[in-house]
Amino acid sequence: MLLLAAGVLCPALAHAAPPAGGDFQIQYWTTNEEGERGRQMTQNDLRGYVNKARCECGQAVSARVRISSTTALDPVQIRTFVGNNCDTGQLGNNIQARPCALVIDDFTNAYTKNIDFSFNPIWLATGISRESESQAINTAIAANECGTQQGDGGVWICVENSDQTDCQPEEFVVTGPQTQVVDPESGTALSLTYDFNPPNVSASNFRASGGDGAVVVNWDNATSADVQGFRALCANLDGSPVEGKGFRLDSVTAINNGTIYYTADNLCPDGPFDEVDVNEDPDEILTTGGDSDTDGDGDGDGDGDSTSTGTAAEFGAAPEVAHGGMVDGCCIADSTCEDIACKASVIAELGECDAEWTEPCAALALDYCQVCGGDGSCCAENETPGCFDEACALSVCATEENLSCCQSNWSAECANLAKESCTVCEGGTSGDGGGGSATSGVTSSSTSGSTTGSGTGTDTDAADTDGLDTSAIESLDWAYVCSGYIAPNASTVRIDGLTNDQDYQVMIVAFDFAGNPIAASEVFTATPRETTDLWEQCDAQGEICGTGGFCSCTQDPTDRGEGWLLFAGLFGLIARRRRRGGAA
Repeated sequence: MLLLAAGVLCPALAHAAPPAGGDFQIQYWTTNEEGERGRQMTQNDLRGYVNKARCECGQAVSARVRISSTTALDPVQIRTFVGNNCDTGQLGNNIQARPCALVIDDFTNAYTKNIDFSFNPIWLATGISRESESQAINTAIAANECGTQQGDGGVWICVENSDQTDCQPEEFVVTGPQTQVVDPESGTALSLTYDFNPPNVSASNFRASGGDGAVVVNWDNATSADVQGFRALCANLDGSPVEGKGFRLDSVTAINNGTIYYTADNLCPDGPFDEVDVNEDPDEILTTGGDSDTDGDGDGDGDGDSTSTGTAAEFGAAPEVAHGGMVDGCCIADSTCEDIACKASVIAELGECDAEWTEPCAALALDYCQVCGGDGSCCAENETPGCFDEACALSVCATEENLSCCQSNWSAECANLAKESCTVCEGGTSGDGGGGSATSGVTSSSTSGSTTGSGTGTDTDAADTDGLDTSAIESLDWAYVCSGYIAPNASTVRIDGLTNDQDYQVMIVAFDFAGNPIAASEVFTATPRETTDLWEQCDAQGEICGTGGFCSCTQDPTDRGEGWLLFAGLFGLIARRRRRGGAA
């Protein structure tokens, strides 16, 4: 009877179950410099808000997690993480995924109220370093910096089933793409996307012509799906911003509508809003319990079944792992690959390469391994080791004296070597966005033609920028923005408000939907010229058109008026034709 009474009084408890993924409600907000909430994220924010600049500035994302179920739920342990691939990463022995940052570890009842927290965007793209002694988000060490990562991340939730300690992959009921925002086309909940990569640019053959107080830049544009738009930048010849130009963001939480690019120097010029400790020696793999990936199947447990086993990640001192520059042995055939993570990745994919590092092994490493690639331009100085085109990079770095180009940074000297030896830097055909000039150097070719509604444009002086300090405009500071938004399929822009006969530095910047920028052209110089109409040109050449301009009506003393009669007759003929046409 007592049991029956209990069932009558508390019927819901009789059917209680652990929370399922659909029981959780997840929302995201932007934050300002102080980490205070701004506006709730929209579909466009989820897709394009978290760019590399926001990651480098540590502009936090604010989140809210709550159980929205109206039915009774079992009081179980629930853990909330931030990251990507948290299910496989939690085991800690996966090559590509690292354990995610732990935000909340509590029981069901705590989740029936709003749980609000903020997190640094870096946690969306990377997991916990093996050097970290803690998985808690406030004290953990990140495995990698804000680099070239991109993907889907967000909140991951694990509901413990008590079969094993800690979270297992099958216990994750929320796996990132679960928000209140739904894609209207697919009807599915959207995830929080992070994108730290600049776009691939196919614009080339940049050239300029001068108008009256203006410069017109034209280029050849094979539209790239990566490019959201362009902006033109200009500077005075000494590198200072042009008066009256520039762009200012209303606030750091302003809506990103895909019309401007972002850099850390622009977004947080006074330094990051928030910082996370990052492992200075980025890692890709963690083995547990003394096991290693001896069988080459990529799972780290050496049992040959491609399935990871063991407990959750152990955090402690990192084992010694050799990391090289871009020309590490992993990237070159018939050599020794010394990067453990890279070697394991390649072996797992090809099922060979353990005994001999053949050409296919090196080719796959170029695609898979961080030690084998840069993402900057081959044809211009950039801060990453190597450059976009692997063949070009390996060609430049083939000699001992140029090895630093692929081990530290791609200097101006490296770029010059690329221009001499690499086809991607010839004739502006580079697809990496760095070599789009009409010449292999840093000057623009000129074109003639009409640059205004009337009058004739004159060519700019395509002055050589050698010796000029172009570092300021190349920083992409918003102070140098000289145009409005330029559509991705455009191939021309007119920069107005300039001074005639004054030289300017000019460059074109491309950016993707998230606002990650890349220089689409090199810096070149251009000079506006005063435009002249036909009469002004005649006058400048000694009145060769007469003395009356377009209305030269002066009468020769010997003329008895036949010219006037002819003009009047012609006018009458035109008038009659117009009347006749109108009557018809």
